[in-house]
Amino acid sequence: MTLLLALLLGAKSATPVTFVGIDYSQALFVGSGDFNDVPQVTGYYPGEWNRLWAKEMMEDLAKATGPVSQAIDIVAANNAKVTEAQVVRTDGGDGVVADSEITPDTLATLVRGYDMKGAEGLALVLVVDRYVKLQETGCTWVVYFDAGTRDVLAKQRVCEAASGFGFRNYWFRTAKELVNDIKKLKPR
Repeated sequence: MTLLLALLLGAKSATPVTFVGIDYSQALFVGSGDFNDVPQVTGYYPGEWNRLWAKEMMEDLAKATGPVSQAIDIVAANNAKVTEAQVVRTDGGDGVVADSEITPDTLATLVRGYDMKGAEGLALVLVVDRYVKLQETGCTWVVYFDAGTRDVLAKQRVCEAASGFGFRNYWFRTAKELVNDIKKLKPR
């Protein structure tokens, strides 16, 4: 009986995860009619979407990954570097969603650049690839890495539909929908 209880408790325990935030430093915002307020898109919303995730999504993330803590300030320095050049004033075609300029090397470089402030264990970052208005889609890299060594352990590009009322919620929906992908990708 003791062995059975130990096995059950062991099955429920999970590797803790540090969520370091949503990194927009590589993002493209593609659309001729949606990303009009460029200073808001590049300066305000990356921080706002991170605060919204920390406020609304941590419980769902914990259900998907097990014990989780958040340290969204880790991506703040990268998000402060988002520029007007990342707003692309074209609608493009279907290939705009399929294309990605973010490579495994890009992800590894980003992760190595994070100041993990001595954190150890498993960490998770969402690296936004692009938001494409014509296809009403946001594509994001889900990246798990070792917080101590900053080695990438698992990565996957996922595209989700945008929806909702208002600019903030419309694009935030693409991040909210990633929870199932986050769960499937988590290294054991």
